Amino acid sequence: MNSKNNKISKAVTGGTWLLLSSTTNILTGLIFWFFLTRVIGAGGIGRASAIVSSAGIAATILSAGLSLATIRVVASRGLSGVLGSIVSSIILGIIASFLSFLLSLELHFGFTYYAALMAFLSVTSLVISQSIIGLERFRDYFKLVFACNAVKLLTGLGLAGIGLGSLAAILGYLSFPITSLIIGLIILLTLTNQIHRIHINGLIDNIKETLKLMLANYPQGLSSQLLISLGVYIFALITKKAIDTGILYVSLMAVLALAAVPGSVLTALLPSGSRGEVSSMLYKESLRIGLGLITPLIITFLMIPGKILSLINPSMSEGGKILFILTLSIVPFASVQAGIIVLNARRNLKMITSVGIIRLLSLMISLLIFVPTYGSIGAAISFLIANILPLPLSLKPIPSATLTTAELWLIQVGLWSIGFAIEPFLGLGGSLGLTVMLSVVLLHITNILKINEIADILKMVISVFNKGDYS
Repeated sequence: MNSKNNKISKAVTGGTWLLLSSTTNILTGLIFWFFLTRVIGAGGIGRASAIVSSAGIAATILSAGLSLATIRVVASRGLSGVLGSIVSSIILGIIASFLSFLLSLELHFGFTYYAALMAFLSVTSLVISQSIIGLERFRDYFKLVFACNAVKLLTGLGLAGIGLGSLAAILGYLSFPITSLIIGLIILLTLTNQIHRIHINGLIDNIKETLKLMLANYPQGLSSQLLISLGVYIFALITKKAIDTGILYVSLMAVLALAAVPGSVLTALLPSGSRGEVSSMLYKESLRIGLGLITPLIITFLMIPGKILSLINPSMSEGGKILFILTLSIVPFASVQAGIIVLNARRNLKMITSVGIIRLLSLMISLLIFVPTYGSIGAAISFLIANILPLPLSLKPIPSATLTTAELWLIQVGLWSIGFAIEPFLGLGGSLGLTVMLSVVLLHITNILKINEIADILKMVISVFNKGDYS
């Protein structure tokens, strides 16, 4: 790889434990919804996902920006910063619980008290886990995430097996932050015994610093997190259709699982980017590599969306159009995220706010326009629109990224069109195999993603397990 890619590899190596943690969250989330949907059905998942989304909205409204604030405070102030962040999260979590109760009450699906508890635990456990990152205990963070997801799977699947229905999924989700609180506190307590020496004046100062940084990072946190939960919640609120909500939610999770690949590569550049060690061109290269890696999978999703959903539950096969439209949004979604990361690294809060406002307003207005007429397909269209409209502004700080994004999107749509045209002659399996193979060839020929780059990335990831934490 050239010098630019070597710098990217170094940055990704530093964040590999974080990337593995993110991947663990995504994969276990897919497994969780896959098995629970088959056991309790799309309707049960729809009710559960609406409750989870209402808790997510409340937690996001109160704590957007808290993650980065916690990492920065803890990194600069040590465990005194941990305590200040924890107290801040308890205050914010209590308010979030009341808001989640009201939001879930409007859905008329029940489980309102569970939603309130979930919102509170989500905010408080967030600070615990992010504190571990702030202390640069990346391997410990991965262990924490792995343990939380294991408990979540065992709880959800076990309770679903004894017939608890939607409650099984909700309790499974609740078990995650509970486990995070317990194990996270144990990890933090094993690192030092200095917390008891903090005086009240120092504690108040740390609380103020945490809240100050949270507000500074609030716009980008809100625009990134609320986009997902808000879309599902508004759809459920408008339609009151549990099955359609379940299909939309699972489809969205599947798409976000793919988008997490370029998102993780870009996020790995953020720490060094904040120190001014990463050029804008390297963000473009990261976006190119990340989207290139998932292009064959995107082609597969475009070719057989209904069959992919039917693997989760046969009743979801009718949601193929939803997954198809959402898949088209992966490239613009990842590109907008790339712009937000660059702007965040440069601390350009004005631009971050602008991008976030465009995304949120586009989503809400589109949902209100399209959902009453087109249902869940309208919600998918809204998600696509909400990621296309802010694209020019978000890519402005990344040279040539607009061209790269356009090339990748055209390759994906073009190969799907070819596959659709030749399907009557080669059959679905033959056309799918040919288009996927062509995608790899085109990526290599157009220099979007060389085969040797893939090999280098794999070597870099494997080496992390031998080196341990990287700071």
